[in-house]
Amino acid sequence: MDSLYPFQCGLQGALASIDAFVAAWEGNLQSVKDFIEKYPTFKDKPGLHGTTLLYSAAKNNRMSLVIYLVESAKCAVNAQNLQDLAKALETPNKPGLHGTTLLYSAAKNNRMSLVIYLVESAKCAVNAQNLQDLAKALETPSGHYDTIPSAASTALHGACFNGHLRVVEYLIKHGADYFILNQAHETPIENGKQNANIRQFFEGFLILGYSPMVKALPREPIREKSTTGIFDCIWEHKLLSSQEWKEFSIENSNELNQSLLVEPDQEMKREIYLNTDGGVCRVSLIQFQQSGKKRDPKTNLAWVRCRGSSIWNFDCFPLWQLMIIQHTSVPPNNEPSLKPFDVPATYDSRFRLRLNCWYNCTEHISAQLDHAINYRQKQICFDADFITTDRLDFNLQEFTFTNKAKTIVGCIRWIPKLISKKQQDSSRMHTIDNFQNLANLDPIPFTTRGLKQASQRNDTNSIISDELLIDENAGDPVLQTFLNADEGDEDYLEGRKEVRSKYLDIEERIAHITDSKRTPIDLYNGAKGTQATRETRMEVVAWIAVCIFSCKLEGGFVRDWVVGNYTARPQNLLGNPKAWISYTNSIPYIDKEVVPADLDCHLPTHAYFDIEKFHDELYKYDITCKVFRQDWRYVLLIDEDAPTGPFTMDLIEPHVALTHDRIDFDVNNLSLEKDYTHELGMRVDIQQRPYLIELEAIVDNIKNKRFQILRPIDDLVQIRVDKMTKIRQWTQLGQPFSVVPSPNPKYSAVLVPLPRSTNLYQDIETDMKKKIGNSVQIVSIEQVKNPLLEDAYESMKKLIAKQCKSFNPNELPLYHGTKGPGIDGIRDDGYDDRYFNENGNWGE
Repeated sequence: MDSLYPFQCGLQGALASIDAFVAAWEGNLQSVKDFIEKYPTFKDKPGLHGTTLLYSAAKNNRMSLVIYLVESAKCAVNAQNLQDLAKALETPNKPGLHGTTLLYSAAKNNRMSLVIYLVESAKCAVNAQNLQDLAKALETPSGHYDTIPSAASTALHGACFNGHLRVVEYLIKHGADYFILNQAHETPIENGKQNANIRQFFEGFLILGYSPMVKALPREPIREKSTTGIFDCIWEHKLLSSQEWKEFSIENSNELNQSLLVEPDQEMKREIYLNTDGGVCRVSLIQFQQSGKKRDPKTNLAWVRCRGSSIWNFDCFPLWQLMIIQHTSVPPNNEPSLKPFDVPATYDSRFRLRLNCWYNCTEHISAQLDHAINYRQKQICFDADFITTDRLDFNLQEFTFTNKAKTIVGCIRWIPKLISKKQQDSSRMHTIDNFQNLANLDPIPFTTRGLKQASQRNDTNSIISDELLIDENAGDPVLQTFLNADEGDEDYLEGRKEVRSKYLDIEERIAHITDSKRTPIDLYNGAKGTQATRETRMEVVAWIAVCIFSCKLEGGFVRDWVVGNYTARPQNLLGNPKAWISYTNSIPYIDKEVVPADLDCHLPTHAYFDIEKFHDELYKYDITCKVFRQDWRYVLLIDEDAPTGPFTMDLIEPHVALTHDRIDFDVNNLSLEKDYTHELGMRVDIQQRPYLIELEAIVDNIKNKRFQILRPIDDLVQIRVDKMTKIRQWTQLGQPFSVVPSPNPKYSAVLVPLPRSTNLYQDIETDMKKKIGNSVQIVSIEQVKNPLLEDAYESMKKLIAKQCKSFNPNELPLYHGTKGPGIDGIRDDGYDDRYFNENGNWGE
């Protein structure tokens, strides 16, 4: 009888929805609110007439109801009306619009699980033939194929069609997709063109083109260069000493356009010469700089930029840069740098803003600019904390930015993102620095065509798609397979085969999350099939995050479920899974006894993340969620009312993820990424000296419920240790030791603050007060990670130990007082023992 309860609830909800959808059309806010509170799973489902609540409210201009549905009820703004699929499902053996049967299409595209479903469950005829005379099949009394106008339409379609401008503006502000197609293959823009106010809005909101000839409203976002020989951009140059950008002549612009297009079998032109009014000049296509051709190449130095989409014009991914021209808090700069500066990912006291210099945009800013220009958006507003606390308005038509008060003014540009031609067929490809020595690298633009070719290679070790779009210095994941290793190490390979044979179940669970080729039928079975569980539904959500939104999955779910295959439930709450949820500061948490508890994902650094589109993808599999926004993450409460039980999901912002470089336990150092279907990654490389903790040891620890602590124990770490040992019955191995990740290759060292609550901090504090006196005041204690100094120190310690009795190098602590340059010198170059004084106050 318990199995009939969900059916009863669904039936009651369906009956109640009849009145609710009428109320939505009429704008009856309270009735709709009461319905959603009682039947929350129906908020994005099409009703009796195939339309969603939000569509009905938007199309009929019920503004207050639209605001409630979007902001309070958290309806998916891009949820589509019901599609007209019933006819196809009623006659699965009949050829479709293109003359092919469903089984033919599935078999031709190697969709094995779908073939099995069609043959065994849908009972399709295995010998059914495709259509022979397509014309006859398409004949109807009216002579054409009829479609339902509202089928697969979104709320934005309806609002545009009926000319409700305020609703249109509101929906777009909250992430509505104005290029999404309904079943009639119409976009919301096309639905609204007959209304003058909607047409005028989109003409002002969108970039219609950069050249005067392009004025038509676009039909699709920019994904690749689709038209050869046609360019829509404006080339400009600006003297280093000037603030004004000037256009190149038509002839020179055409020369620049043709020079930046590189065919697969061609070399990239690194520079070209142009005839200008001031004589012949040289333009670097690598660095976008212009200089004179005279003996002194630094004469007439100027910056170059191309206003327009790098992908639409040149099929090339952009590297975004910005320049501050005016800033009330930045002094004038008469010596602009020819080399761009990087913005530090974390706070750096030495970082200072300079005027008239290029700064490479952070991944977060670049992703927002990419998304805006690809969606042809004329203006976008967001934070750039390293410039100002004000929000900045970026104009992608003019390539400028400013704050609201106009006290900060600047310009933007892109330069081509480059890879080495020598790497095209290798297993690893990285973007390269446009301003480094390129003598032996043979640079070529990194194109969408090149990305597609890389993704089609049958090489499971190649890094494609996601990694190619990340700057090489952002840090590659340490990917280890249970089978693959160095081809020259036969013994190693043989050993790994034994390891792999032990963990085939782990590889299967990894593939459930990382295999982008999983079919909708597979995912549907995981979410709603007869064998669906809480864990398989979590796998579906994780698959959406990893394979559609390019997130990286980390944390407890990888440890407990993917590797350990552990599950647990609170015994006193087995019949009431909703009671697993508790709230702290309005943020939901799952009971500590539930295993696996949640999903932890890091958002991609190279792509814009749209929470509404993520919500829409969950909706396709009847998975509900509530979104809680914090400055540094999204917290999602998923399946709150599902009988399988709720779970939470953290989606961590990429600029915050960059700072998550410390790990608490070895078993928490695992990650999963798209299309690495047999492989576990490591967040931080702890396989090298001085740590030497291999992946196999971590897997073995998880299988035996053991863990090592890899950072000093503070209050937060102690809470995690207690949860592992006292609630989940894991065993701690050995004593804690501190793993400090290596610095970015651009820096020689990294400083890591030591929390005051750690034992190490307290031991140092006690020792210093003992030796120096109680008058000493400790402001902070920071650990220095300098790999070169560590290697040199460890090597020297071994050499000294060989010369000592009992191989004891007599290593002792030292306190040295210094300031300013002395501190920087110790951090970057080590302590100069010429300053050691055995009669000093605090030495030993």
